[in-house]
Amino acid sequence: MGGGAQYTSKHTLADLDNRITAGIDLDNQDDERQRFILDGFVVGDQTQDQDEEVSSIGIYIQDELRLSDKAELTLGGRYDRVKFDVSDNFLSDGDNSGDRTFDEFSPSIGLRYSPKTSLNYYANISRSFETPTARELGNPNGGGFNQELNPQTATNFEIGMKGNLSKSSQYEVALFHINVDDELVPFEIDGETFFENAGESRRQGVEVSLSMQPLEGLTTSLAYTYSDFEFREFIDDNNRVAGGL
Repeated sequence: MGGGAQYTSKHTLADLDNRITAGIDLDNQDDERQRFILDGFVVGDQTQDQDEEVSSIGIYIQDELRLSDKAELTLGGRYDRVKFDVSDNFLSDGDNSGDRTFDEFSPSIGLRYSPKTSLNYYANISRSFETPTARELGNPNGGGFNQELNPQTATNFEIGMKGNLSKSSQYEVALFHINVDDELVPFEIDGETFFENAGESRRQGVEVSLSMQPLEGLTTSLAYTYSDFEFREFIDDNNRVAGGL
């Protein structure tokens, strides 16, 4: 269950066209989670029974300033707060009820330059914030939430260009580079999957797309992505691997 609201205002700032957008997002999720030991297709003993609630609020603002007829500057920021609550109903191994709260402010800045109406150059830098899901917060040591698992954060860089080859064809080329901290990585214990933070990673690549309309009512598109993802530092069982994997 969720909802949100958004407000946009257009005005001038230092005689320049300016548009500001602000909003709020609200979400709430309830889960009843149970686990059982499986022996093939046979359901065995129960190992977990808990009620989970996830509530989140996101507040954001973005300002678009028209620097000239050909250039526009965009500044933005978003604050997120996510709370996980768990009520443990499986008390044979103790009461593992508890909560986890994550919050982060993620800024962004972007610049667009259009030397002509059929061509746009752009560059963006932003921060992003990704919390574990309720499932990923599963505790490998029993019920409740994993108190050692943290969100992953990233710094994103992107430059690109897009435009028209003709009245009926458009293209876009983008280069991206992302530095991720506290990457969320799965691991297994007795055939069951859990998650941990395992160091730093780098993701970079190129995305190319082409869209054409050879006939009225018919659109064709082509896309290509080259990706190079690498762990710059990997930590497993408290062992640090320098230089990545």
